[in-house]
Amino acid sequence: MEETENESIEIRFYHKYNFLKLRIMDVLMWASQPMTCRQIAERLDVPAKNVSRILCHYIQHHYGYFRRLKPLEGSNAYLYKINKKGIRAYLEYMKRLKLGFDLNRNRHTPRRMPTYKGFNRIDFKKPESLIIKPEEAEPYYYPKFINPESNIIC
Repeated sequence: MEETENESIEIRFYHKYNFLKLRIMDVLMWASQPMTCRQIAERLDVPAKNVSRILCHYIQHHYGYFRRLKPLEGSNAYLYKINKKGIRAYLEYMKRLKLGFDLNRNRHTPRRMPTYKGFNRIDFKKPESLIIKPEEAEPYYYPKFINPESNIIC
């Protein structure tokens, strides 16, 4: 049976402004111990190179969201954990996501996303309220179509 053109194209997603940072913060927030980039990437189902690049950027520019710890013996992989400033930023990003705004905290008036609910404020009283639902996360992805035979990104 012949493959149609649509079956040979793979759809991947990449993150809009600050959404990958939020997802990394989410993993590190609920982790019982520091994690490597590879462990974070496996939990997020994202290439480890992307996670490593972003964490290195935040460490080099002294954002203070994450702390880089020494690697374990016999390994070259740094361990990362979230700092107090990162926890505050995580809660701020979660509020913006749950209210339906974009994740750019530098904008004076936030942009409304398709998931905008019309609320002005939200409180997190239970840990279950911090779970990101797929329908809430959908507007924060861009689709990327890849033809695996030619490695052409459309």
